[in-house]
Amino acid sequence: MIGRRLEAALGTRTATDLLLRGFRLQGSVTRLVERPAGAVLHAVNLPTRGDVAALRRQLASTREELAELSRRLEDGAPPR
Repeated sequence: MIGRRLEAALGTRTATDLLLRGFRLQGSVTRLVERPAGAVLHAVNLPTRGDVAALRRQLASTREELAELSRRLEDGAPPR
């Protein structure tokens, strides 16, 4: 009973427009807050969320390379 009414309401163009506006507003607010915060963190030489994410990607890549080298050594294949 409620599900059908809710689906009908959310299936309208107005509901879609409101959701899109909400997501855009959220993105704008996030950018407004993160830019100054990132500048402050860099000023005091602390890593930002982007810095940490880049380090995690780099660490994952290094782990994969080490695992590959370990496999090659165990198999007796010469490392590249």
